[in-house]
Amino acid sequence: KDYEEIVDKCCDAWNDILKKDNFVKKLCSREWIELV
Repeated sequence: KDYEEIVDKCCDAWNDILKKDNFVKKLCSREWIELV
């Protein structure tokens, strides 16, 4: 609808990500990196 709704949805999504244990660490770690 408007800017505030976009910000609210982004904040909700960010907070959901932060609730997950090690989400960013798991997202950024890949086994194939160690093969290079």
